[in-house]
Amino acid sequence: MDLNLNLGFDVPEPDPKWVEAVTSLRERPPRTIAQSKASAEVPRMFAENLVVLRRGRGLSQEGAADRAGLTRSEISLLERGRRTPRLDTIVRLGGALETEPCELLMGLAIQLDPPPKGGSK
Repeated sequence: MDLNLNLGFDVPEPDPKWVEAVTSLRERPPRTIAQSKASAEVPRMFAENLVVLRRGRGLSQEGAADRAGLTRSEISLLERGRRTPRLDTIVRLGGALETEPCELLMGLAIQLDPPPKGGSK
């Protein structure tokens, strides 16, 4: 694929592993989870995306941690779904993986629980 867009410089070809990783996330159907199960399922689903993207960049946990200003232990906890990432952590990981932070949340959708009968609107 020729990515020279007459920008005055050559745009490097993307790494095939990275293209495959991002494509696999984008082509995966959204997984809807019940609001009541979100606190358990969101970290697990985020973890799957983080592993795919980190490996797609060819980074070790330590390499990703160094780039994001985190510890390897934090990356490990996130990748095992044992820790829910804060918003700033998602942004830092996006920068470390040279991608938009939203790629780390790809495919996550929460189905809101119905309001209780007789409850407020």
